[in-house]
Amino acid sequence: MVWQWQIFSEIGLFSSPIAGPPLGPLTVRLNEAERPTGSVVFDPTSRRAAYIGLVAGEREVFSSPLKTTGQRFNVTATLSADFISKMRPR
Repeated sequence: MVWQWQIFSEIGLFSSPIAGPPLGPLTVRLNEAERPTGSVVFDPTSRRAAYIGLVAGEREVFSSPLKTTGQRFNVTATLSADFISKMRPR
């Protein structure tokens, strides 16, 4: 499952196995400094999640592993802000 937890003004986006307690040893934080907004979508194998995050007021799309292995990356790092603002999850 994927869930959000807000502490003061910071929002963390987390992934936890369905059969385990939140904040257990298998819980993974998906986001970093960006503020997640909107829906989270998953790849067909449920190994990665994609979400829109706000960075300095700009919308960017991030992909993050649902487990501790793998690299998180900014999918839209090379795209223009106008293109990103028109993106909607389906």
